[in-house]
Amino acid sequence: MRLLLVALFLLGVVRLAEGKGRTAEIKDQDEEEDSYGDELMDKKEERRGKTPRLSRVRTEPRAPRASVPTKTLKSQEEFNCPIGCNCNKTHVACVNADADASLFQQIQPIAFPALDTLVLTGNRFADISGKEGLFGNKNQHEYLSLVNLSDNRISAISQQTFINMPHLEWLYLSNNRISTSSKNPFGGLAKLKKLYLSNALRKQAISEEHLSTFFDARGNQLVHLESIDLSANNIKSLSKDTFCKVSGVAELLLGKNQLSAFDVAKNCLNGLRRLDLSGNSFTSLSSSLFDSLPNLNALDVSDNPIECECEMKEFIAFAQKENARFLNQDRTLCASPAALHGQSLFRVKMESVCVPKSSNIFSNLFLLVLFGTVGFFVYRFYRHRIPTPAVFQFGRSHPPPVYREIGEGGRIIQSRGASPEEEDSIFENPLYTFENPAWAR
Repeated sequence: MRLLLVALFLLGVVRLAEGKGRTAEIKDQDEEEDSYGDELMDKKEERRGKTPRLSRVRTEPRAPRASVPTKTLKSQEEFNCPIGCNCNKTHVACVNADADASLFQQIQPIAFPALDTLVLTGNRFADISGKEGLFGNKNQHEYLSLVNLSDNRISAISQQTFINMPHLEWLYLSNNRISTSSKNPFGGLAKLKKLYLSNALRKQAISEEHLSTFFDARGNQLVHLESIDLSANNIKSLSKDTFCKVSGVAELLLGKNQLSAFDVAKNCLNGLRRLDLSGNSFTSLSSSLFDSLPNLNALDVSDNPIECECEMKEFIAFAQKENARFLNQDRTLCASPAALHGQSLFRVKMESVCVPKSSNIFSNLFLLVLFGTVGFFVYRFYRHRIPTPAVFQFGRSHPPPVYREIGEGGRIIQSRGASPEEEDSIFENPLYTFENPAWAR
């Protein structure tokens, strides 16, 4: 009986403990729901401008709720990007889009206000010499610093072409067909630093007179221009003052043209430090080039048909002494004379460059005497082989002819004098006349 009572007591205790646990769990759940409801009520009260009531807000952090996915909108630059191009806030690139000049109208400053780099290559722009600039209405890209217009079949430019880019520093126009341009077409680019015109000009634009107007800068124009690339344009000649109005140029690239001379006017290109004349038609050079360009410290004259003759002796000596100022020395070779063909100009021996004139005189005299002596002996040898005429006589005093019979091998078989009948027949021979005497055999 006692055991039964003890068992019932323990069972009641357990049931009581379970009931208290459930009550505490329900209470906590109710409090959480009440605190969440209080937060919502507080927000509503704040919107109405009332002071939020005190609420039982939980201090413990609540588990994060699942976020609702939101739709990402395109940026202004991506929305206005031309078809076939890639755009972001600062860059626009249209490569091999095969577009015409109307493409510039789609790249307005209002659509790309922070544009810094513009790359348009592999298109067909042709004539871009309009009066309102590339982007029309004289709209300016204030932050545009680099423009690459290479390989676009551009045929005409003018100073108005680039008026929309007042802060442009790098301009690429390589691999085009420019044949028409106004005077000083880049004068409006006050901050231009590097200009690339490699393989960009056609015959009409590469004449000496036309090139002299390409850089006819005035006042404060092109004062920051540091580098000009005019390589691979078939330029045959340049006037002395072509680059005098861009005195700040430090690098001038004229490689792969047809130049045979490069002269600079006095006080012109004083700041030039690097000059590329490789791949031209220079046969001789003068060290005075460094005198006219006082700051020149890098010169490239490789791949030229240089004649290492007497006229080049001074320059070769200077080049070997100041070899640190020359580029591509392994490709700076002598084209002539034959003894030095293919040798590096910086490794030839000075005594083999030019033979003294006195040695040439003595060698020529020796050859003249040698040929004269040989000719004299040849004359003496052949003179004795010329036959002499016989003396003509009348009567029996004439020596009787001798008849010889020749056998095989040229041997004389029999020799006899002439008979009286044969002697008389001599005078009947018409060859024996005063006008035509017979010759002794």
